[in-house]
Amino acid sequence: MTELDRLRNEIDGLDAQIVQLLEERMDLSRRIGAYKLSNSLPVLDEGRENTVVQSRVGMLQNKDNQEAVAEIYRLIMRYSRANQRDGL
Repeated sequence: MTELDRLRNEIDGLDAQIVQLLEERMDLSRRIGAYKLSNSLPVLDEGRENTVVQSRVGMLQNKDNQEAVAEIYRLIMRYSRANQRDGL
């Protein structure tokens, strides 16, 4: 096995974990959507979303990844909102 193959295998393992965690997150977002619906709350909470993005960027050890992580979390939350609307 080449070094490239070994590194790609590591990425494959991480991707499997990411997919599992994203599925768990989407399940929780559906549950949050149900809560919001039953409590007449709006799906979009811009303040919460901004807090989440800043918090996740703040978790970074390598600050060179700030833009990527912020964009990824904005995308995750966009799909979470759609999931909250459509999953009910």
